[in-house]
Amino acid sequence: MRGGTDVTVKDSIDFCISDIYTEALRRRNKGYEVVIYLPNYSGKRSIMQHIFMELSEKVGPVGIKLDIGEDYDYPHVQVDFVSMSRFLNPKCSIPVSWNDDLADWTWEDVLNHPEYYSSGSSEVWPPPHYVMRAQACKMYRSSEKNPSN
Repeated sequence: MRGGTDVTVKDSIDFCISDIYTEALRRRNKGYEVVIYLPNYSGKRSIMQHIFMELSEKVGPVGIKLDIGEDYDYPHVQVDFVSMSRFLNPKCSIPVSWNDDLADWTWEDVLNHPEYYSSGSSEVWPPPHYVMRAQACKMYRSSEKNPSN
């Protein structure tokens, strides 16, 4: 980002989507029919929705197709989902995970450690929407452990 602004995960993903679109457009402008292949992704649904919607908005009007799969050859574009790092390789890759040694925090952890999160002096800790998110995450985890319900 320019001007010293913070870079978010969304900014990183959008930048990579722009690169993928540019590469697909370059191949299409050479006269090829191009398909962008996205790999199967079993992570956070909102990330995949964002990627698919952003790519759909860009490629739809210019006749580039999207598909999910691993089999491709030139001129098609294979997208790889990679860990967030300083350098993203290969060229057509999108960061969807973080390769660090830190444990993933849940909303319950946020509620249990208010010293790490800022709040206004007039706010009551924990904010009600944090409590609701913690309850939703807890229910989601319990439904993953017991899929028969």
